[in-house]
Amino acid sequence: MTTTSTPSGPASSSPADETAAILDATKRYFEEFSSALHTRDTTKFRTTFLTLCVVCLEDADKIDALLRSGQTIEGGSLRLTNMEITALNGDNAVVAGSLTADMTTVLDGSRRVVETYPTMTRSRNIALKRVEGKWSVQAFLD
Repeated sequence: MTTTSTPSGPASSSPADETAAILDATKRYFEEFSSALHTRDTTKFRTTFLTLCVVCLEDADKIDALLRSGQTIEGGSLRLTNMEITALNGDNAVVAGSLTADMTTVLDGSRRVVETYPTMTRSRNIALKRVEGKWSVQAFLD
C-alpha cells in the first residue's frame, strides 16, 4: 500500500501508515531546507516545523537574511539517510538518521566567496510532533 502524506491530511490509521508519515515529514523538512537555501524562499520550509523549534527558526531567518543581503549559496544540499524511528508515543516521535550536508559556498552579490563549509556527515536525532494530523519537526535533540 502506498501512502502519500499531505500537510493537511488526516492522521494515519495504521502503524505502517504512521511510520511512513513520520519518515516522510522528516525527509520533507530536509528537502525544503535544501530548496530554501538555493531559492532563498523559506515559505515552504517554514511549513515543515513548529515555531517552538528554535534551530529551525534560526536557520529560516538566516536564509531570509541571505536574500536581504543579496548573498547566494552554491552546494549545501542536505540528505538524511538511514532514517529510523527510535521513539513513538502518541503524537510525539523521534527519528534518528545520518545527515550529510554537501560542501557549501556562500557568495556575495558580486559572486565573491564570503564563506565555505566542507562536506559534513553527522548523526541527528529529530523530534517530531503531530498537530491536527500533520507531523512536523519540533526540535533537534543533539
